[in-house]
Amino acid sequence: MKNLSKKIVGILLLITSSFAVAQFPSKPIKIVVPYQAGNALEPIVRALAEEMTQTLKQPVLVEYKPGASTTIGAAYTASSPPDGHTLFVNAASFLISAQLMAKLPYDPKTAFVPITGLAEMPHVLIAPSGAPYKNAKEFFAYAKSNGDKMSYGSFGNASSGHLGFERIKKQFNINATHVPYKGNEGLQDIIAGRLNGMLNDLPIVVPFVKDAKIQALAIATEKRDPSLPDVPTFEEATGTPFLSKSWFGILVRSDTPLAIRNTLNASITSALKKPDINKKLVDLGLKPTPSTSEAFSEFMVQESKKFAEAIAFANVKME
Repeated sequence: MKNLSKKIVGILLLITSSFAVAQFPSKPIKIVVPYQAGNALEPIVRALAEEMTQTLKQPVLVEYKPGASTTIGAAYTASSPPDGHTLFVNAASFLISAQLMAKLPYDPKTAFVPITGLAEMPHVLIAPSGAPYKNAKEFFAYAKSNGDKMSYGSFGNASSGHLGFERIKKQFNINATHVPYKGNEGLQDIIAGRLNGMLNDLPIVVPFVKDAKIQALAIATEKRDPSLPDVPTFEEATGTPFLSKSWFGILVRSDTPLAIRNTLNASITSALKKPDINKKLVDLGLKPTPSTSEAFSEFMVQESKKFAEAIAFANVKME
Protein backbone atom coordinates (compact mmCIF):
# COMPACT_ATOMS: atom_id res chain seq x y z
CA MET A 1 0.00 0.00 0.00
CA LYS A 2 2.86 2.38 0.88
CA ASN A 3 4.56 1.70 -2.45
CA LEU A 4 1.29 2.36 -4.28
CA SER A 5 0.86 5.65 -2.42
CA LYS A 6 4.40 6.72 -3.34
CA LYS A 7 3.75 5.91 -6.99
CA ILE A 8 0.52 7.92 -6.97
CA VAL A 9 2.29 10.89 -5.35
CA GLY A 10 5.08 10.62 -7.94
CA ILE A 11 2.60 10.57 -10.81
CA LEU A 12 0.73 13.57 -9.40
CA LEU A 13 3.98 15.51 -9.02
CA LEU A 14 4.93 14.67 -12.61
CA ILE A 15 1.52 15.79 -13.87
CA THR A 16 1.76 19.02 -11.84
CA SER A 17 5.28 19.72 -13.12
CA SER A 18 4.27 19.02 -16.72
CA PHE A 19 1.27 21.33 -16.39
CA ALA A 20 3.49 24.11 -14.95
CA VAL A 21 5.91 23.76 -17.87
CA ALA A 22 3.09 23.81 -20.39
CA GLN A 23 1.59 26.94 -18.82
CA PHE A 24 4.90 28.85 -18.49
CA PRO A 25 4.94 31.72 -17.94
CA SER A 26 1.79 31.78 -15.83
CA LYS A 27 2.50 35.07 -14.02
CA PRO A 28 4.81 38.11 -14.27
CA ILE A 29 8.53 37.36 -14.51
CA LYS A 30 11.03 39.23 -12.35
CA ILE A 31 14.57 40.07 -13.45
CA VAL A 32 16.56 40.57 -10.25
CA VAL A 33 19.34 43.13 -10.65
CA PRO A 34 21.82 43.07 -7.72
CA TYR A 35 22.71 46.76 -8.09
CA GLN A 36 21.13 50.13 -7.35
CA ALA A 37 18.65 51.53 -9.87
CA GLY A 38 20.31 53.82 -12.38
CA ASN A 39 23.37 51.60 -12.88
CA ALA A 40 25.04 51.01 -16.27
CA LEU A 41 23.16 47.74 -16.61
CA GLU A 42 19.71 49.35 -16.50
CA PRO A 43 19.31 50.17 -20.25
CA ILE A 44 20.14 46.56 -21.15
CA VAL A 45 17.73 45.01 -18.66
CA ARG A 46 14.91 47.44 -19.47
CA ALA A 47 15.22 46.76 -23.21
CA LEU A 48 15.34 43.03 -22.54
CA ALA A 49 12.28 43.15 -20.25
CA GLU A 50 10.24 45.02 -22.86
CA GLU A 51 11.06 42.51 -25.58
CA MET A 52 10.45 39.47 -23.34
CA THR A 53 7.08 40.92 -22.33
CA GLN A 54 6.10 40.81 -26.01
CA THR A 55 7.40 37.30 -26.75
CA LEU A 56 6.30 35.59 -23.52
CA LYS A 57 2.92 37.38 -23.22
CA GLN A 58 3.46 38.17 -19.56
CA PRO A 59 4.82 41.31 -17.89
CA VAL A 60 8.58 41.13 -17.26
CA LEU A 61 9.53 43.38 -14.36
CA VAL A 62 12.91 44.64 -13.18
CA GLU A 63 13.51 44.33 -9.43
CA TYR A 64 16.55 45.82 -7.70
CA LYS A 65 18.18 43.94 -4.81
CA PRO A 66 21.53 45.68 -4.26
CA GLY A 67 24.19 45.05 -1.66
CA ALA A 68 26.78 42.65 -0.26
CA SER A 69 28.66 42.17 -3.54
CA THR A 70 25.48 40.96 -5.33
CA THR A 71 24.81 38.23 -2.74
CA ILE A 72 21.56 39.83 -1.52
CA GLY A 73 20.07 39.54 -5.00
CA ALA A 74 21.45 36.03 -5.39
CA ALA A 75 19.99 34.92 -2.04
CA TYR A 76 16.62 36.39 -2.97
CA THR A 77 16.62 34.42 -6.23
CA ALA A 78 17.81 31.24 -4.53
CA SER A 79 14.86 31.41 -2.12
CA SER A 80 12.30 31.95 -4.91
CA PRO A 81 10.31 29.06 -6.40
CA PRO A 82 12.21 27.13 -9.12
CA ASP A 83 9.57 27.90 -11.72
CA GLY A 84 11.45 30.25 -14.07
CA HIS A 85 9.60 33.37 -12.94
CA THR A 86 12.61 34.82 -11.10
CA LEU A 87 15.79 35.50 -13.08
CA PHE A 88 19.09 36.71 -11.63
CA VAL A 89 21.52 38.99 -13.45
CA ASN A 90 24.98 37.76 -12.48
CA ALA A 91 28.41 39.24 -13.08
CA ALA A 92 32.04 38.72 -12.09
CA SER A 93 31.24 39.72 -8.49
CA PHE A 94 28.97 36.68 -8.15
CA LEU A 95 31.92 34.36 -8.88
CA ILE A 96 34.36 36.39 -6.79
CA SER A 97 32.05 36.46 -3.75
CA ALA A 98 31.79 32.68 -3.93
CA GLN A 99 35.55 32.48 -3.44
CA LEU A 100 35.96 35.14 -0.77
CA MET A 101 32.85 34.95 1.41
CA ALA A 102 32.90 32.03 3.82
CA LYS A 103 29.20 31.96 4.66
CA LEU A 104 26.57 32.48 1.99
CA PRO A 105 22.83 31.80 2.32
CA TYR A 106 23.04 29.58 -0.78
CA ASP A 107 25.53 27.20 -2.37
CA PRO A 108 26.99 29.08 -5.36
CA LYS A 109 28.07 25.79 -6.95
CA THR A 110 24.65 24.13 -6.92
CA ALA A 111 21.94 26.78 -6.37
CA PHE A 112 21.88 28.19 -9.90
CA VAL A 113 22.09 27.18 -13.53
CA PRO A 114 23.05 29.50 -16.40
CA ILE A 115 20.51 30.54 -19.03
CA THR A 116 22.67 32.72 -21.30
CA GLY A 117 25.26 35.45 -21.42
CA LEU A 118 23.91 39.00 -21.75
CA ALA A 119 26.68 41.44 -22.60
CA GLU A 120 30.30 42.30 -21.94
CA MET A 121 32.55 45.35 -22.00
CA PRO A 122 36.35 45.22 -22.18
CA HIS A 123 38.72 46.79 -19.72
CA VAL A 124 41.04 49.59 -20.78
CA LEU A 125 44.34 50.47 -19.12
CA ILE A 126 44.15 54.21 -18.46
CA ALA A 127 46.57 56.78 -17.04
CA PRO A 128 46.73 60.53 -16.36
CA SER A 129 47.10 62.61 -19.51
CA GLY A 130 50.20 64.28 -18.07
CA ALA A 131 51.97 61.06 -17.05
CA PRO A 132 55.55 60.59 -18.32
CA TYR A 133 54.56 57.35 -20.09
CA LYS A 134 52.56 57.57 -23.32
CA ASN A 135 51.98 53.90 -24.13
CA ALA A 136 51.73 50.55 -22.36
CA LYS A 137 55.37 49.62 -22.95
CA GLU A 138 56.54 52.86 -21.34
CA PHE A 139 54.04 52.36 -18.49
CA PHE A 140 55.49 48.95 -17.63
CA ALA A 141 59.07 50.23 -17.91
CA TYR A 142 58.19 53.12 -15.59
CA ALA A 143 56.49 50.74 -13.15
CA LYS A 144 59.57 48.50 -12.96
CA SER A 145 61.71 51.53 -12.09
CA ASN A 146 59.23 53.08 -9.65
CA GLY A 147 57.37 50.10 -8.19
CA ASP A 148 57.42 51.34 -4.60
CA LYS A 149 55.80 54.61 -5.70
CA MET A 150 53.23 53.20 -8.14
CA SER A 151 49.53 53.12 -7.31
CA TYR A 152 46.50 51.97 -9.24
CA GLY A 153 42.79 52.41 -8.65
CA SER A 154 39.83 50.11 -9.10
CA PHE A 155 36.04 50.39 -8.98
CA GLY A 156 35.96 48.35 -5.77
CA ASN A 157 37.91 45.88 -3.66
CA ALA A 158 37.74 42.38 -5.19
CA SER A 159 36.08 43.79 -8.32
CA SER A 160 36.93 42.51 -11.79
CA GLY A 161 38.97 45.70 -12.32
CA HIS A 162 40.96 45.05 -9.13
CA LEU A 163 41.66 41.40 -9.94
CA GLY A 164 42.34 42.27 -13.57
CA PHE A 165 45.11 44.68 -12.55
CA GLU A 166 46.56 42.08 -10.19
CA ARG A 167 46.76 39.74 -13.17
CA ILE A 168 48.60 42.52 -15.03
CA LYS A 169 51.08 42.82 -12.14
CA LYS A 170 51.76 39.10 -12.26
CA GLN A 171 51.92 38.79 -16.04
CA PHE A 172 54.09 41.86 -16.65
CA ASN A 173 56.13 41.55 -13.45
CA ILE A 174 55.40 44.99 -11.99
CA ASN A 175 54.50 46.39 -8.58
CA ALA A 176 51.77 48.87 -7.67
CA THR A 177 49.69 49.59 -4.58
CA HIS A 178 45.94 49.05 -4.88
CA VAL A 179 43.62 51.95 -4.02
CA PRO A 180 39.97 50.83 -4.07
CA TYR A 181 37.17 53.29 -4.80
CA LYS A 182 33.41 53.13 -4.72
CA GLY A 183 32.28 52.80 -8.31
CA ASN A 184 34.05 55.14 -10.70
CA GLU A 185 35.21 57.74 -8.19
CA GLY A 186 38.79 56.73 -8.95
CA LEU A 187 38.54 58.32 -12.39
CA GLN A 188 38.79 61.75 -10.78
CA ASP A 189 42.12 60.79 -9.23
CA ILE A 190 43.35 59.55 -12.61
CA ILE A 191 42.36 62.89 -14.15
CA ALA A 192 44.08 64.75 -11.29
CA GLY A 193 47.23 62.65 -11.63
CA ARG A 194 47.04 61.15 -8.14
CA LEU A 195 47.02 57.58 -9.49
CA ASN A 196 49.40 56.02 -12.00
CA GLY A 197 46.88 53.76 -13.69
CA MET A 198 43.60 51.90 -13.62
CA LEU A 199 41.67 49.21 -15.47
CA ASN A 200 38.19 50.47 -16.22
CA ASP A 201 35.24 49.63 -18.44
CA LEU A 202 35.38 50.85 -22.04
CA PRO A 203 32.05 52.78 -22.01
CA ILE A 204 33.14 54.69 -18.91
CA VAL A 205 36.52 55.81 -20.25
CA VAL A 206 35.63 56.68 -23.87
CA PRO A 207 34.33 60.25 -23.27
CA PHE A 208 37.30 61.10 -21.01
CA VAL A 209 39.78 59.80 -23.58
CA LYS A 210 38.11 61.74 -26.39
CA ASP A 211 38.23 64.90 -24.27
CA ALA A 212 41.95 64.25 -23.61
CA LYS A 213 41.36 64.19 -19.85
CA ILE A 214 43.03 60.77 -19.57
CA GLN A 215 45.19 58.46 -21.70
CA ALA A 216 44.10 55.03 -22.90
CA LEU A 217 47.29 52.95 -23.10
CA ALA A 218 45.91 49.55 -24.15
CA ILE A 219 42.64 47.67 -24.43
CA ALA A 220 42.31 44.15 -23.00
CA THR A 221 40.77 42.54 -26.10
CA GLU A 222 41.94 40.45 -29.04
CA LYS A 223 41.08 43.22 -31.54
CA ARG A 224 40.87 46.99 -31.34
CA ASP A 225 37.49 48.49 -30.51
CA PRO A 226 35.76 50.86 -32.98
CA SER A 227 34.96 53.34 -30.21
CA LEU A 228 38.70 53.83 -29.56
CA PRO A 229 40.29 52.79 -32.87
CA ASP A 230 43.69 54.34 -32.08
CA VAL A 231 44.12 52.40 -28.84
CA PRO A 232 46.14 49.19 -29.37
CA THR A 233 45.46 45.84 -27.76
CA PHE A 234 47.89 44.68 -25.09
CA GLU A 235 49.40 42.27 -27.61
CA GLU A 236 49.94 45.05 -30.13
CA ALA A 237 51.36 47.38 -27.49
CA THR A 238 53.61 44.95 -25.62
CA GLY A 239 53.85 41.73 -27.62
CA THR A 240 52.01 39.90 -24.83
CA PRO A 241 48.26 39.20 -25.05
CA PHE A 242 46.10 40.13 -22.06
CA LEU A 243 42.30 39.88 -21.82
CA SER A 244 40.05 41.32 -19.11
CA LYS A 245 36.45 42.52 -19.06
CA SER A 246 33.25 43.12 -17.16
CA TRP A 247 30.33 40.91 -18.15
CA PHE A 248 26.74 39.99 -17.32
CA GLY A 249 24.54 36.93 -17.72
CA ILE A 250 21.29 35.35 -16.54
CA LEU A 251 20.90 32.55 -13.98
CA VAL A 252 17.88 30.74 -12.53
CA ARG A 253 17.38 28.21 -9.75
CA SER A 254 19.16 24.99 -10.72
CA ASP A 255 16.04 22.87 -10.22
CA THR A 256 14.02 24.89 -12.73
CA PRO A 257 12.62 22.45 -15.35
CA LEU A 258 14.75 22.17 -18.48
CA ALA A 259 11.87 23.04 -20.80
CA ILE A 260 11.33 26.33 -18.96
CA ARG A 261 15.05 27.10 -19.10
CA ASN A 262 15.01 26.46 -22.83
CA THR A 263 12.05 28.81 -23.26
CA LEU A 264 13.88 31.54 -21.35
CA ASN A 265 17.06 31.02 -23.36
CA ALA A 266 15.16 31.31 -26.64
CA SER A 267 13.36 34.47 -25.52
CA ILE A 268 16.47 36.24 -24.19
CA THR A 269 18.86 35.29 -26.98
CA SER A 270 16.36 36.24 -29.70
CA ALA A 271 15.88 39.62 -27.97
CA LEU A 272 19.64 40.25 -27.86
CA LYS A 273 19.91 39.45 -31.57
CA LYS A 274 17.23 41.94 -32.60
CA PRO A 275 18.85 44.79 -34.59
CA ASP A 276 17.36 47.61 -32.48
CA ILE A 277 18.38 46.05 -29.15
CA ASN A 278 21.76 45.03 -30.51
CA LYS A 279 22.38 48.60 -31.70
CA LYS A 280 21.29 50.03 -28.36
CA LEU A 281 23.86 47.89 -26.55
CA VAL A 282 26.63 48.62 -29.04
CA ASP A 283 25.92 52.36 -28.77
CA LEU A 284 26.41 52.01 -25.00
CA GLY A 285 29.80 50.36 -25.57
CA LEU A 286 28.52 46.86 -24.80
CA LYS A 287 28.93 43.71 -26.85
CA PRO A 288 25.82 41.46 -26.73
CA THR A 289 26.76 37.87 -25.82
CA PRO A 290 23.75 35.58 -26.36
CA SER A 291 24.80 31.98 -25.84
CA THR A 292 23.72 28.49 -24.92
CA SER A 293 23.48 27.56 -21.27
CA GLU A 294 26.44 25.22 -21.70
CA ALA A 295 28.66 27.87 -23.31
CA PHE A 296 27.93 30.41 -20.57
CA SER A 297 28.58 27.78 -17.92
CA GLU A 298 32.01 27.00 -19.41
CA PHE A 299 32.77 30.73 -19.68
CA MET A 300 32.09 31.16 -15.95
CA VAL A 301 34.33 28.19 -15.12
CA GLN A 302 37.22 29.81 -16.97
CA GLU A 303 36.56 33.22 -15.40
CA SER A 304 36.50 31.62 -11.93
CA LYS A 305 39.95 30.15 -12.56
CA LYS A 306 41.34 33.57 -13.53
CA PHE A 307 39.85 35.17 -10.42
CA ALA A 308 41.17 32.40 -8.17
CA GLU A 309 44.70 32.89 -9.50
CA ALA A 310 44.52 36.68 -8.95
CA ILE A 311 43.07 36.26 -5.44
CA ALA A 312 45.87 33.85 -4.48
CA PHE A 313 48.58 36.02 -6.07
CA ALA A 314 47.50 39.22 -4.31
CA ASN A 315 46.11 37.57 -1.14
CA VAL A 316 42.85 39.45 -1.66
CA LYS A 317 40.40 39.56 1.24
CA MET A 318 36.78 40.69 1.21
CA GLU A 319 36.45 43.91 3.18
